[in-house]
Amino acid sequence: NLSSGTLITEEKFSELSIGYLHQLENLDLFDCSNITDLGLVKILRCCPELKILVLAYSKIMGEMFSELSLGYLHQLENLNLSCCTNITDLGLVNILKCCPELKVLNLRDTSIT
Repeated sequence: NLSSGTLITEEKFSELSIGYLHQLENLDLFDCSNITDLGLVKILRCCPELKILVLAYSKIMGEMFSELSLGYLHQLENLNLSCCTNITDLGLVNILKCCPELKVLNLRDTSIT
């Protein structure tokens, strides 16, 4: 749980992630405003077993998710994007293409049409 981690950056997270996150199932990045789309993609490449991902109140747009191949988020079941005001329709489509097992999707207070 790294929620409200305004000091968390993808550079620092990437240093930790190599070889250590491959069994991680739950990642909470609630209100981590320093994580960018590209940084998030790099982090997610290290977490192939992820089932729950919380990105609420982050600034991601989702458009860089097209960089992920289908194998990276194939086990994700629960995705919280609530209050992600920068998320775009295209970004959401890119995210959903990566998540064939998704069962719960929270889009509360987003601008998705």
